[in-house]
Amino acid sequence: MLAMLEQFSGLFKGVSDGRQGSGRPHLTNTTRYAPLTGRWLRSHSRTLSLRIGHATTFILICLQYEGLEWPGGGNMSLVGPKNDLLLFLNHVRYRHRNEHREFLIFTDFDMDFEDDTGLTGRIRRIPATRDNIASRIQDTMRDLERGEKCVLYYSGHIEPERDPQQTDQTSAYLLLPDNGQIHDHEIRVWLRLSRFRTATIIAIFDACYSGGFLALPYTHEKEDARITKIEAPSALPMASQIIEISSTTKDQLSFSERYGESGKDVAGTVHGILTWNLFQYLKGGKTWALEVVM
Repeated sequence: MLAMLEQFSGLFKGVSDGRQGSGRPHLTNTTRYAPLTGRWLRSHSRTLSLRIGHATTFILICLQYEGLEWPGGGNMSLVGPKNDLLLFLNHVRYRHRNEHREFLIFTDFDMDFEDDTGLTGRIRRIPATRDNIASRIQDTMRDLERGEKCVLYYSGHIEPERDPQQTDQTSAYLLLPDNGQIHDHEIRVWLRLSRFRTATIIAIFDACYSGGFLALPYTHEKEDARITKIEAPSALPMASQIIEISSTTKDQLSFSERYGESGKDVAGTVHGILTWNLFQYLKGGKTWALEVVM
C-alpha cells in the first residue's frame, strides 16, 4: 500500500465528456502515472496552471454506511470517512459562524465539531441522497466565477460496472446509503457546467476503483523518457481546469489505517490512507503548488 504522498498516483488535468458508459481510460496496475510530488508539480507548472488563492467552495461527501450490508452478504460499514471529514474540516479551519466560504457537506451520520475558535456545534449536513448531491453539484458548477476554486471530496464506496460483452470495466459509480447510484459519466456532465477557463475544480476520491473516475486526459510518464504522452480518452473539452486525485487504480482496492498524531492519540484514529497522507503533506508545507489548493 501507499504510505507516503510521493507514491500516490492519479493527478489528472483537463477535459471530459458526458457520454454514458464511455471515455474511461484503460488504466491498469502496470500503468505508470505522474507521481504527485512537489518536484513534479514544479516541473509541470506550465501545464498545471494552479491559480493563486484558496478554495471558495467545498463539496464533501463522506459516507460510512453504518448497519448496512452488501446484497451478497457482508458488512458495508466504513470507519474512516467520519474521521476523514474531521481531518478535512480541521485543515481548512471550518467555522460554525462567520464562515465566508461555502460548505456543502453530505453525510449519512451526524457529527459534532469544535472549530478553531473553540465553538462546538453540530455540523450542518445535507442528507446524502442522489437528488441532493446532483442538484447541489450542478448549481455550484453554474455559479463558479472566474478565478474561483472548488474542492470536491468523496470518501465512501465506488463500485465498478462491466459490460457483459466485455471483460474490461467500462464505468463506475458512487454507491449511496439508500442504494442510490451516481455514475462517473453523470459527474462529468455536471462538472462541464462550470463555464470559465480560470475556474479550478479539484476532485479527490478516496475510494476503491477510483483511478480515472472522471475519464480525464492523463499524462503517462516513464522514468527513462523525458517526453511524456498525453492520453485523451474523452472527446469533449470542459471550460474549467479539472485536477483529479485518486487513491487507487481503477482495478484496485483502497484501504484505511490507524494513525496517531504527535503522541496525542496513542491508540490512533482510522483514516483513509490517501486522505491522511495528503493532509499530513499539506500541513508540512513542502510544496507551493499544493499549498494553494486548499
